[in-house]
Amino acid sequence: MSFHKHFLFGLLTVAAIAQAAPGDIYVTGRNSANIVQFNGTNGALIGTFASGAPVNNGVGLTFDPTGQFLYVANRNSNNILKYNAATKALVQTISGGGLTTPMDVRVGPDGKLYATSGGGAQVYRYDSAGNPLGAFLTGGGLSGPVGFNFLSTGELLVSSALTNQVLKYSSSGAYQGIFASGHGLSNPTNLEARPDGKVYIESGLTNQVMRWDTSGNFVDVFAQGGPLNVALGLGFRPNGNLLVGSNQTNQILEYSGLNGAYLGVFASGGGINLLNGLAIAPVPEPSAVLGMVVGCGFLLRHRRKK
Repeated sequence: MSFHKHFLFGLLTVAAIAQAAPGDIYVTGRNSANIVQFNGTNGALIGTFASGAPVNNGVGLTFDPTGQFLYVANRNSNNILKYNAATKALVQTISGGGLTTPMDVRVGPDGKLYATSGGGAQVYRYDSAGNPLGAFLTGGGLSGPVGFNFLSTGELLVSSALTNQVLKYSSSGAYQGIFASGHGLSNPTNLEARPDGKVYIESGLTNQVMRWDTSGNFVDVFAQGGPLNVALGLGFRPNGNLLVGSNQTNQILEYSGLNGAYLGVFASGGGINLLNGLAIAPVPEPSAVLGMVVGCGFLLRHRRKK
Protein backbone atom coordinates (compact mmCIF):
# COMPACT_ATOMS: atom_id res chain seq x y z
CA MET A 1 0.00 0.00 0.00
CA SER A 2 1.37 3.46 -0.95
CA PHE A 3 2.20 6.15 1.57
CA HIS A 4 -0.85 8.24 0.80
CA LYS A 5 -3.18 5.26 1.17
CA HIS A 6 -1.56 4.35 4.47
CA PHE A 7 -1.92 7.96 5.56
CA LEU A 8 -5.56 8.25 4.56
CA PHE A 9 -6.46 4.93 6.16
CA GLY A 10 -4.70 5.88 9.37
CA LEU A 11 -6.26 9.33 9.56
CA LEU A 12 -9.77 8.04 9.01
CA THR A 13 -9.23 5.24 11.49
CA VAL A 14 -8.09 7.67 14.19
CA ALA A 15 -11.09 9.89 13.45
CA ALA A 16 -13.39 6.90 13.81
CA ILE A 17 -12.08 5.68 17.17
CA ALA A 18 -11.41 9.04 18.83
CA GLN A 19 -14.99 9.42 20.02
CA ALA A 20 -17.95 7.43 21.26
CA ALA A 21 -20.08 5.61 18.68
CA PRO A 22 -22.48 8.35 17.51
CA GLY A 23 -26.01 7.84 18.78
CA ASP A 24 -25.14 5.18 21.35
CA ILE A 25 -26.85 5.52 24.73
CA TYR A 26 -25.11 5.52 28.10
CA VAL A 27 -27.05 4.92 31.33
CA THR A 28 -26.41 5.19 35.08
CA GLY A 29 -28.26 3.54 37.98
CA ARG A 30 -28.72 4.62 41.58
CA ASN A 31 -28.16 1.22 43.17
CA SER A 32 -25.70 -0.10 40.60
CA ALA A 33 -22.09 1.05 40.50
CA ASN A 34 -21.86 0.87 36.74
CA ILE A 35 -22.41 2.71 33.49
CA VAL A 36 -24.06 0.69 30.72
CA GLN A 37 -23.91 1.25 26.95
CA PHE A 38 -26.68 0.46 24.45
CA ASN A 39 -26.68 0.49 20.66
CA GLY A 40 -28.24 3.73 19.47
CA THR A 41 -29.80 2.16 16.38
CA ASN A 42 -31.71 -0.79 17.85
CA GLY A 43 -31.35 -0.51 21.63
CA ALA A 44 -29.35 -3.73 21.94
CA LEU A 45 -27.16 -4.03 25.01
CA ILE A 46 -23.50 -3.44 24.12
CA GLY A 47 -22.16 -3.98 27.61
CA THR A 48 -20.68 -2.30 30.64
CA PHE A 49 -18.79 0.90 29.97
CA ALA A 50 -17.51 1.26 33.56
CA SER A 51 -18.09 -0.77 36.69
CA GLY A 52 -17.15 -0.58 40.36
CA ALA A 53 -15.05 2.12 42.01
CA PRO A 54 -14.91 5.01 41.50
CA VAL A 55 -18.52 4.91 40.18
CA ASN A 56 -20.70 5.54 43.23
CA ASN A 57 -24.34 6.31 42.44
CA GLY A 58 -23.81 7.96 39.08
CA VAL A 59 -26.66 10.28 38.14
CA GLY A 60 -26.60 12.74 35.23
CA LEU A 61 -24.05 12.24 32.47
CA THR A 62 -23.09 14.06 29.30
CA PHE A 63 -20.60 14.18 26.46
CA ASP A 64 -18.42 17.04 25.40
CA PRO A 65 -19.51 18.40 21.98
CA THR A 66 -16.92 16.28 20.13
CA GLY A 67 -17.99 13.01 21.76
CA GLN A 68 -14.44 12.37 22.96
CA PHE A 69 -15.19 12.54 26.67
CA LEU A 70 -18.02 11.31 28.88
CA TYR A 71 -18.66 13.17 32.15
CA VAL A 72 -20.60 11.52 34.99
CA ALA A 73 -22.05 13.22 38.09
CA ASN A 74 -20.85 10.81 40.79
CA ARG A 75 -23.41 11.61 43.47
CA ASN A 76 -22.21 9.71 46.54
CA SER A 77 -18.55 10.66 46.08
CA ASN A 78 -19.16 14.39 45.49
CA ASN A 79 -17.20 14.47 42.26
CA ILE A 80 -17.41 14.30 38.49
CA LEU A 81 -15.79 11.47 36.57
CA LYS A 82 -14.28 12.17 33.15
CA TYR A 83 -13.83 9.18 30.83
CA ASN A 84 -12.27 8.74 27.43
CA ALA A 85 -15.37 7.67 25.52
CA ALA A 86 -13.46 5.52 23.04
CA THR A 87 -11.09 3.66 25.38
CA LYS A 88 -13.31 3.75 28.52
CA ALA A 89 -10.30 4.91 30.52
CA LEU A 90 -10.89 7.20 33.49
CA VAL A 91 -9.10 10.42 32.56
CA GLN A 92 -9.79 12.64 35.55
CA THR A 93 -11.75 12.99 38.78
CA ILE A 94 -13.03 16.54 39.17
CA SER A 95 -14.09 17.87 42.57
CA GLY A 96 -13.85 20.79 44.96
CA GLY A 97 -15.19 24.31 44.83
CA GLY A 98 -18.11 23.45 47.12
CA LEU A 99 -19.66 20.66 45.04
CA THR A 100 -21.71 18.19 47.09
CA THR A 101 -24.19 15.59 45.85
CA PRO A 102 -23.75 16.38 42.14
CA MET A 103 -26.88 15.57 40.16
CA ASP A 104 -26.15 16.61 36.59
CA VAL A 105 -23.24 17.86 34.52
CA ARG A 106 -22.87 19.66 31.18
CA VAL A 107 -20.27 21.43 29.09
CA GLY A 108 -21.41 25.02 28.69
CA PRO A 109 -21.29 27.14 25.54
CA ASP A 110 -18.17 28.80 27.01
CA GLY A 111 -16.35 25.44 27.13
CA LYS A 112 -16.47 25.31 30.92
CA LEU A 113 -17.92 22.40 32.88
CA TYR A 114 -21.07 23.00 34.95
CA ALA A 115 -22.64 20.75 37.60
CA THR A 116 -25.72 21.00 39.77
CA SER A 117 -25.09 20.47 43.47
CA GLY A 118 -28.07 18.90 45.23
CA GLY A 119 -26.43 19.35 48.61
CA GLY A 120 -25.64 23.00 48.04
CA ALA A 121 -28.62 24.12 45.92
CA GLN A 122 -26.18 25.62 43.48
CA VAL A 123 -24.49 25.20 40.11
CA TYR A 124 -20.71 25.01 40.25
CA ARG A 125 -18.33 25.71 37.40
CA TYR A 126 -14.91 24.32 36.40
CA ASP A 127 -12.42 25.38 33.75
CA SER A 128 -11.38 23.10 30.89
CA ALA A 129 -8.60 21.63 33.03
CA GLY A 130 -11.04 20.72 35.81
CA ASN A 131 -10.03 23.49 38.21
CA PRO A 132 -12.92 24.78 40.36
CA LEU A 133 -14.20 28.27 39.62
CA GLY A 134 -16.74 28.36 42.44
CA ALA A 135 -20.49 28.91 42.62
CA PHE A 136 -22.10 30.25 39.46
CA LEU A 137 -25.62 31.25 40.49
CA THR A 138 -26.76 34.27 42.49
CA GLY A 139 -30.28 34.74 43.81
CA GLY A 140 -33.49 32.81 43.32
CA GLY A 141 -35.08 30.14 45.47
CA LEU A 142 -33.38 27.10 43.97
CA SER A 143 -34.12 23.97 46.03
CA GLY A 144 -33.24 20.43 45.04
CA PRO A 145 -31.60 21.13 41.67
CA VAL A 146 -31.39 18.15 39.33
CA GLY A 147 -31.11 18.81 35.60
CA PHE A 148 -30.21 21.96 33.71
CA ASN A 149 -29.61 23.19 30.19
CA PHE A 150 -28.55 26.24 28.24
CA LEU A 151 -30.71 28.21 25.84
CA SER A 152 -29.19 29.37 22.55
CA THR A 153 -28.88 32.83 24.17
CA GLY A 154 -26.51 31.40 26.79
CA GLU A 155 -29.11 31.71 29.55
CA LEU A 156 -29.33 28.81 31.98
CA LEU A 157 -32.44 26.84 33.00
CA VAL A 158 -32.23 24.80 36.22
CA SER A 159 -34.84 22.42 37.61
CA SER A 160 -35.83 23.17 41.20
CA ALA A 161 -37.38 19.82 42.09
CA LEU A 162 -38.47 20.65 45.63
CA THR A 163 -40.39 23.76 44.55
CA ASN A 164 -41.79 22.17 41.35
CA GLN A 165 -40.26 24.89 39.19
CA VAL A 166 -37.64 25.52 36.56
CA LEU A 167 -35.67 28.71 37.23
CA LYS A 168 -33.93 30.95 34.72
CA TYR A 169 -30.50 32.58 35.11
CA SER A 170 -28.53 34.89 32.85
CA SER A 171 -25.32 33.83 31.11
CA SER A 172 -23.47 35.39 34.05
CA GLY A 173 -25.51 33.45 36.64
CA ALA A 174 -27.87 36.22 37.77
CA TYR A 175 -31.39 35.10 38.71
CA GLN A 176 -34.02 36.16 36.17
CA GLY A 177 -37.15 34.52 37.52
CA ILE A 178 -39.34 31.43 37.28
CA PHE A 179 -39.26 29.94 33.80
CA ALA A 180 -41.74 27.06 34.23
CA SER A 181 -44.25 26.04 36.91
CA GLY A 182 -47.82 24.88 37.29
CA HIS A 183 -49.80 22.80 34.77
CA GLY A 184 -49.15 19.72 36.91
CA LEU A 185 -45.35 20.03 36.83
CA SER A 186 -44.17 17.95 39.78
CA ASN A 187 -40.57 17.25 40.76
CA PRO A 188 -39.00 18.43 37.49
CA THR A 189 -35.82 16.50 36.77
CA ASN A 190 -34.09 16.76 33.39
CA LEU A 191 -34.72 19.23 30.62
CA GLU A 192 -33.51 19.96 27.12
CA ALA A 193 -33.83 22.97 24.83
CA ARG A 194 -34.43 21.88 21.25
CA PRO A 195 -33.97 23.51 17.82
CA ASP A 196 -37.77 23.60 17.42
CA GLY A 197 -37.86 26.44 19.97
CA LYS A 198 -39.31 24.28 22.71
CA VAL A 199 -37.92 23.28 26.08
CA TYR A 200 -38.74 19.69 27.06
CA ILE A 201 -39.05 19.17 30.82
CA GLU A 202 -39.49 15.90 32.67
CA SER A 203 -42.19 15.96 35.33
CA GLY A 204 -40.77 13.18 37.45
CA LEU A 205 -43.73 12.38 39.66
CA THR A 206 -46.48 12.72 37.03
CA ASN A 207 -44.53 10.61 34.51
CA GLN A 208 -44.77 13.13 31.72
CA VAL A 209 -42.57 15.24 29.49
CA MET A 210 -43.96 18.76 29.16
CA ARG A 211 -43.07 21.54 26.79
CA TRP A 212 -42.60 25.27 27.25
CA ASP A 213 -41.47 27.77 24.63
CA THR A 214 -38.22 29.65 25.16
CA SER A 215 -40.14 32.64 26.58
CA GLY A 216 -41.51 30.49 29.39
CA ASN A 217 -45.03 29.96 28.04
CA PHE A 218 -46.57 26.53 28.61
CA VAL A 219 -47.18 24.62 25.38
CA ASP A 220 -48.44 21.13 26.21
CA VAL A 221 -47.92 17.73 27.78
CA PHE A 222 -45.89 16.20 24.99
CA ALA A 223 -45.22 12.62 26.05
CA GLN A 224 -46.67 10.19 28.57
CA GLY A 225 -47.91 6.63 28.75
CA GLY A 226 -46.32 3.22 28.60
CA PRO A 227 -44.61 1.78 31.70
CA LEU A 228 -43.05 5.15 32.60
CA ASN A 229 -42.58 5.26 36.37
CA VAL A 230 -40.60 8.23 37.74
CA ALA A 231 -39.20 10.00 34.68
CA LEU A 232 -35.47 10.44 35.12
CA GLY A 233 -33.22 10.80 32.08
CA LEU A 234 -34.05 12.43 28.76
CA GLY A 235 -32.48 12.65 25.32
CA PHE A 236 -33.23 12.68 21.61
CA ARG A 237 -32.14 10.05 19.10
CA PRO A 238 -30.58 11.19 15.81
CA ASN A 239 -33.92 10.43 14.13
CA GLY A 240 -35.64 12.96 16.42
CA ASN A 241 -37.48 10.51 18.65
CA LEU A 242 -37.52 11.16 22.38
CA LEU A 243 -35.99 8.74 24.88
CA VAL A 244 -37.06 8.88 28.54
CA GLY A 245 -35.59 6.96 31.45
CA SER A 246 -38.05 5.09 33.67
CA ASN A 247 -36.38 4.99 37.08
CA GLN A 248 -38.56 2.36 38.73
CA THR A 249 -38.74 -0.07 35.79
CA ASN A 250 -35.10 0.36 34.65
CA GLN A 251 -36.12 0.93 31.04
CA ILE A 252 -35.52 3.49 28.32
CA LEU A 253 -38.81 4.31 26.64
CA GLU A 254 -39.21 5.78 23.17
CA TYR A 255 -41.75 8.40 22.09
CA SER A 256 -42.39 9.89 18.66
CA GLY A 257 -40.51 13.13 18.13
CA LEU A 258 -43.43 14.36 16.01
CA ASN A 259 -46.39 13.96 18.35
CA GLY A 260 -45.10 12.31 21.56
CA ALA A 261 -46.90 9.01 20.95
CA TYR A 262 -45.50 6.10 22.96
CA LEU A 263 -43.56 3.72 20.68
CA GLY A 264 -42.35 1.08 23.15
CA VAL A 265 -39.40 0.03 25.28
CA PHE A 266 -36.24 0.97 23.40
CA ALA A 267 -33.64 -0.52 25.75
CA SER A 268 -33.33 -2.31 29.10
CA GLY A 269 -31.07 -4.69 31.00
CA GLY A 270 -27.38 -4.52 31.69
CA GLY A 271 -27.74 -4.72 35.45
CA ILE A 272 -29.00 -1.16 35.90
CA ASN A 273 -30.89 -0.76 39.18
CA LEU A 274 -33.02 2.39 39.56
CA LEU A 275 -32.10 4.16 36.33
CA ASN A 276 -30.71 7.59 37.16
CA GLY A 277 -29.81 9.23 33.89
CA LEU A 278 -28.96 8.78 30.22
CA ALA A 279 -26.79 10.45 27.62
CA ILE A 280 -26.69 10.01 23.86
CA ALA A 281 -23.33 10.25 22.10
CA PRO A 282 -23.34 13.21 19.70
CA VAL A 283 -23.49 12.69 15.97
CA PRO A 284 -20.85 14.71 14.06
CA GLU A 285 -22.19 17.53 11.95
CA PRO A 286 -22.04 16.74 8.20
CA SER A 287 -19.88 19.82 7.72
CA ALA A 288 -17.29 18.44 10.14
CA VAL A 289 -17.14 15.12 8.28
CA LEU A 290 -16.93 16.90 4.93
CA GLY A 291 -14.13 19.10 6.25
CA MET A 292 -12.16 16.02 7.31
CA VAL A 293 -12.54 14.40 3.89
CA VAL A 294 -11.58 17.60 2.06
CA GLY A 295 -8.58 18.01 4.34
CA CYS A 296 -7.43 14.46 3.64
CA GLY A 297 -7.82 15.04 -0.10
CA PHE A 298 -5.75 18.19 0.06
CA LEU A 299 -2.94 16.46 1.98
CA LEU A 300 -2.87 13.53 -0.43
CA ARG A 301 -2.83 15.81 -3.44
CA HIS A 302 0.02 17.80 -1.91
CA ARG A 303 1.92 14.57 -1.28
CA ARG A 304 1.57 13.46 -4.91
CA LYS A 305 3.01 16.73 -6.19
CA LYS A 306 6.24 16.26 -4.20
